[in-house]
Amino acid sequence: MWRRHVHAFRHSTRSSVATASTASTTPTASTPVALTLAKAKILAAAAVLTDADLPGYAAKAQGHDATNVAFDAKMATCLGVTNPTYLTRNFGTAFSKGGVEIDSSADVATSAANAKTQLAGMTSSKAPTCLKSQLTAAFASSGLTATSFSAQPVSVTVPGRDAAFAYRIVLAATVQGHKIEIRGFITGSLVGQVEVSLAVLVPSATPVTLEQTTALLTKATARTKAAS
Repeated sequence: MWRRHVHAFRHSTRSSVATASTASTTPTASTPVALTLAKAKILAAAAVLTDADLPGYAAKAQGHDATNVAFDAKMATCLGVTNPTYLTRNFGTAFSKGGVEIDSSADVATSAANAKTQLAGMTSSKAPTCLKSQLTAAFASSGLTATSFSAQPVSVTVPGRDAAFAYRIVLAATVQGHKIEIRGFITGSLVGQVEVSLAVLVPSATPVTLEQTTALLTKATARTKAAS
């Protein structure tokens, strides 16, 4: 689900040392379709970015370990929603260049209704506080001390989606005696049962715009829509 972007944050903070809640309010219509597992996997694969989308970036397949599982469960508890199950999940790829990391993944919910319920959690008034509490706890377990963290909802327009959201993220922290600052966006879109996830995280000296991030999310969303 969209909650798993802790992976990108933890990786980005290590890289830096070495070198929502607003959903769109005018959704497009999607026709509910009973998905087979095979079709769900096709949709999930269509929803993640590929090497061709980000030439010049190093690409590494993402996994989902016990830390991610625990984070998902704690986020669900904080948001007051049931920890979801999925038809299939594609943990996607982490793309990196210098201190920049772009994290792309997708999940297929068991129904469109369940996907909308999960979206409601991530775009609720609780979401910024839950992101702060759970991510700072995850950072601490990795030896990083967050001195400040904010997750501010921003409006985002993604053609072809049923809904979309974005949070502007700013993290200041210390790790191994170094002060770091990470900025970027956690974003997601919904196409039927498919939850498209994208996080773009950069050191403070490297600019990244919402428009650049939205362009990547739009590309992943369009492919998902085309495969539906």
